Amino acid sequence: MLTNSAVFARDPLATDIPNQGVSTLGTPRTPDEWRVLQWELSSFVCEGQYAHGLTQILQSYVDHVDAPEQPSVWVSGFYGSGKSHLVRVLEYLWRNPTFPEGTAEAGRQARDLVDLPEDIQRLLKELNTRGRQAGGVWSAAGTLNSGVAEFARMAFLQIAFRAAELPEQYHQARLVLWLHEREALQATRAMVEEAGGDWAYELRNMFVSPRLASAVRTHALTSLSSDDAALEALRHQFPQTQDVSNDELVDALAAVFRFKTGSDRVPCTLFVLDELQQYIMDSNERAMQVQELVETCSKRFGGKVLVIATGQSAMGATPQLARIRGRFPLSVELSDADVENVIRQVILRKDPAQLGQLKATLDATSGEIDRHLAGTKIAPRMEDKAILSMDYPLLPTRRRFWERVLRSIDRGGSSGQLRSQLRITHEASKAVARQPIGHVVGADFIYGEQVAHMKQSGVLLPETDSMIAKLNDGSDTGRLRHRLAQTIFLIGKLGTEEGVKADATTLADLVVEDLNAGSSGLRARIPEVLSELVERGEVMLVGDAYRLQTREGSEWTGAFNTANNKIVNDDVRLAQERGRLLRERVQATLRGVSAVQGNSKTPRKVDVHYADDTPDLESGMVAVWVRDEWSTPLDTVRAEARAFGVEGARGAVVHVHLPRHRADDLRRALAVKLAASEVLTARTAVSTPEAREAQAAMRTRAEQADAEVNAIVAEVVDHARVYQGGGNELSEGGLRPSVQTAVQAALVRLYPQFGTADHTGWASVLKQARAGNNGALEAVGYTGEPQQHPVGKAVLEAVGPGVKGSEVRRKFSSVPYGWPQDAIDGPLILLTLTGHLRASLNGSPVDAKAIEAGKISQTDFKPESVTLSPVQRIQIRKLLTEAGIHVGPNQEGQGVTQLLTLLQGLADRAGGEAPLPERRDTSWLKDGASMQGNEQLAWAHSKRDELLAFHKEVSAAAELAEKRLPNWKLLQRLLKHNRTEKLAAQAEAIKTGRLLLDDVDPVQPLATDIMNDLREKLKGALAAYDERHAACLAELRAMPEWNRLDESAHAAVLRSAKIEEAPKLKLSSILDVVGELDRTPISEWHSRTDALTALLQKAKKDVIERARPQARHVTPRGASIENAADVERYLDDLRRELMAHLDAGNPVVIL
Repeated sequence: MLTNSAVFARDPLATDIPNQGVSTLGTPRTPDEWRVLQWELSSFVCEGQYAHGLTQILQSYVDHVDAPEQPSVWVSGFYGSGKSHLVRVLEYLWRNPTFPEGTAEAGRQARDLVDLPEDIQRLLKELNTRGRQAGGVWSAAGTLNSGVAEFARMAFLQIAFRAAELPEQYHQARLVLWLHEREALQATRAMVEEAGGDWAYELRNMFVSPRLASAVRTHALTSLSSDDAALEALRHQFPQTQDVSNDELVDALAAVFRFKTGSDRVPCTLFVLDELQQYIMDSNERAMQVQELVETCSKRFGGKVLVIATGQSAMGATPQLARIRGRFPLSVELSDADVENVIRQVILRKDPAQLGQLKATLDATSGEIDRHLAGTKIAPRMEDKAILSMDYPLLPTRRRFWERVLRSIDRGGSSGQLRSQLRITHEASKAVARQPIGHVVGADFIYGEQVAHMKQSGVLLPETDSMIAKLNDGSDTGRLRHRLAQTIFLIGKLGTEEGVKADATTLADLVVEDLNAGSSGLRARIPEVLSELVERGEVMLVGDAYRLQTREGSEWTGAFNTANNKIVNDDVRLAQERGRLLRERVQATLRGVSAVQGNSKTPRKVDVHYADDTPDLESGMVAVWVRDEWSTPLDTVRAEARAFGVEGARGAVVHVHLPRHRADDLRRALAVKLAASEVLTARTAVSTPEAREAQAAMRTRAEQADAEVNAIVAEVVDHARVYQGGGNELSEGGLRPSVQTAVQAALVRLYPQFGTADHTGWASVLKQARAGNNGALEAVGYTGEPQQHPVGKAVLEAVGPGVKGSEVRRKFSSVPYGWPQDAIDGPLILLTLTGHLRASLNGSPVDAKAIEAGKISQTDFKPESVTLSPVQRIQIRKLLTEAGIHVGPNQEGQGVTQLLTLLQGLADRAGGEAPLPERRDTSWLKDGASMQGNEQLAWAHSKRDELLAFHKEVSAAAELAEKRLPNWKLLQRLLKHNRTEKLAAQAEAIKTGRLLLDDVDPVQPLATDIMNDLREKLKGALAAYDERHAACLAELRAMPEWNRLDESAHAAVLRSAKIEEAPKLKLSSILDVVGELDRTPISEWHSRTDALTALLQKAKKDVIERARPQARHVTPRGASIENAADVERYLDDLRRELMAHLDAGNPVVIL
């Protein structure tokens, strides 16, 4: 029989992946490292995005090698897409190392082991040519996280030092490079080693190493006199430092290049920064350092240095990557298709000679394959057919299952790397290699491959792994128990997103291995084994899915069992919960039930009443009375429906009965739901992984029980029976349509008088009535008198002796009418318009057109007892027109209201406080204003002559008052400055006698007289000021010192002393005079005139100080003199004061 190993192009039992496919960066040194490199190069599949990426990178480098700047490259792709594999192979292809003697590929170069497309081979040859023209070809690779992570430049230099086989520490590497450039490196190292020292050790201790100090002094620092001096020189010249500047970075790299090439030329250099995105993470600081680092390398060495970095995300996917996007203009993105192609070619490639038999076997077992995981997101797909033989012995559904599992359990992403996927696939192929063809890899295989990793990362608890391991006792059943437990664990890590649950069917789909034998026998055994595991307490059944039990889970299960036993016997609690759920389900089912009646489509409310007591029959709503068989038998509901009859509010009740359906199942599921919820509520503090897992299991138990409860409740509601009043049962295909039909029929019973007002035109009636149209009822097809229409007649009867609009609305919107609101408001407004009703709001009459919709409820309506003929209405409108108020027919009430308001206002303006006459008596107007409707119009008609005469009288008086009041106010301003008693007495007489509106104006002549008197006095005050001002100027001009000063100094003196000319005032009118007096009263001009004397003295002193700055001012003091002796003493004192100034050489000015 053909075995699986025979269908592979490379027998997995005869091949191996060296070192599990894990390679190291840099040039290999040991035989094992060369073997790993050989495998990695020979297994590299240069197709798809790998080939495209290499071509992009190499072509871009060659195109820019002589340019001022070399574009950097960003290689992105999800975990496992082969980013690191691609750039590692590129580095080997770039340097093209030769395999040494003692290796399997001795003498061959790296490029010889890779099957490369011609265009890539051409680009690599071009790279060699460019290298020979420059300083050679060199590369360095590593991660910034492996160095001094806080400082990107220093970590980058450590990668370069390591690749150049230099010490990684900056100060040590700089010393070696310094010795090399002085051609002293070899001699210094030889001397250290001859003295018994280890070169690496002495470098690590370079600041205290006597051997190194002696060798350096001998071959490099020959001018120093002692080893201590050499050590001090090393400390000073090569200090330890955490970071370097951009210039120091460039200097160090240039030294490395010289060290590798032996010249000043820059080699064609590749720097690979693997996992750069992991280094940056969410650090803006690291992103900025990387940006500067890459920019420096790309620009400072021309186009010779290429930087390639890798990351999971494309450029710009994060704010940090967006920051450095400009430094990586070239992007290479890898996909899972490339990884799958590599695995298929390297591990799963089939022998063409056996491919036909393999396909035939797979076709024969396609029924089994196609049923696996049906209904989930990873179920078989049409495209699986094309890859089925290529992926064998992995089934596509299980490969997708593995991908999801690895993604959920591999927190660091290492298991998703390409080398890990190659290893896992290789081991899986080996596991079934000896089995007959048609024997595939079980999904549980991944558990064994990942168990160590899962335990290390904390995904798998040690006690859980131990429990699973103990299930395999060596027997067939023990092995199946073991495999099922492993698979249950893996499914538990998937969550619910993929739709995979650990039930018996799914477990069989995942663990079946022998496709030829089929799965029927296995599928029959699995439920038995699972039941055994549940009984043993190693697995717990949550609904129809299985989960592994833990010690913590056992405690939670115990708590659940205790709660469940208590609740299942608590009839009251279960009844309350059942009733709540039934109510909620009925409410949700009937939420869309609506009630709309008649042609007018008047909406009605539906009241779902869930209780044993009778619903409210006076609410005006259609009552849907819901009861269940747990509390009320069906016969009782049916009998009460018949007893309610077919008429009125009782006949409109809709009776709903919920059957006692699956009562035992509902009771059990309710108890489970409540018990699980109770345990979850009591155990909120979970801190261990076991507790969180137990909590999740209990939550699932609660959710599944809740789903079962909801399903049963839905069935109960679906089987509900619906009865109308009178006992007629409705069956319209469900609760909602049956209730909808019953509700619609109940409207006629609830509102038998609705048809009287059922018309779509009532909104138009209301609108036209507000517009003053007496024939508004034509909108509902009626042309007669509004009070004779059935609705109008009913409204008039409802108004009676008087009522608020809210009462009318309440009556006709309720049972048995249920009229639309417009059918109530429209007739109210229309009957008010036609004079059959009168309306008032807050005691004030209101016209029909002025009644707002929102105010109808507060408006009082009364029947109108007075009627007016059309002639009387015309005469009222004539009165209004003569008073300047224009209204149309049926608007007389509004016009009369305006007239009364106008007359009251005119009367108020025509009288008032003195000197206006006393206000006129307007009580008769207020009497008319207190009336309403036609009564007020009749009063206005009877008083129309008096009203017109009064209007003319108060209009004239108000107009005259408006004209004379400004002059009176102007007179008051003049009187403030008046000092003539006679004129003041005349003004008081006008006020006292209230003479302002006399036929002859008393104000204007008096105001003129006062103005003339004040004008003359003001002119006299101005003349006295001008005379004194002129005298002051004459005295100043008579001073000898005045003539020494120029015109600008004269102006300054006068301005400083405030000796100013009086302004030229305009005193033509009363307004001119009163304005000037308000600004500067006459008394103020007298004060200014008197002040000129003092201001003159100030000006004289200023003149002397300006003309004779050395002069001393003497002002004779005041004294009381009674005799000649006093005179002599006064003069002697004055003489001595004057002589003291003169003796000092200072002239004296006496002021």
